[in-house]
Amino acid sequence: MASSLPNGSIYLQAGSAADLVRQLHLLSQLPPTLSLSTFMVRLAAHLKTAQPGVPLRTDTEAHFITDLMRAGYIKTM
Repeated sequence: MASSLPNGSIYLQAGSAADLVRQLHLLSQLPPTLSLSTFMVRLAAHLKTAQPGVPLRTDTEAHFITDLMRAGYIKTM
């Protein structure tokens, strides 16, 4: 479930890393028919151009979310 915060951020609540990746995928402009692994690879490639040198692992949903947090793209509340 996504909610907008006053500062323009989006609040997502997820029970697992896979659930969070699914929610990010649904909010993205990428085709919803992509598999989660393909979504992660494409998003990682896109973010790599925005912030070179920040590795984003795409082997598991947990690694992907951990790396997004480490890079500052996701924050916990």
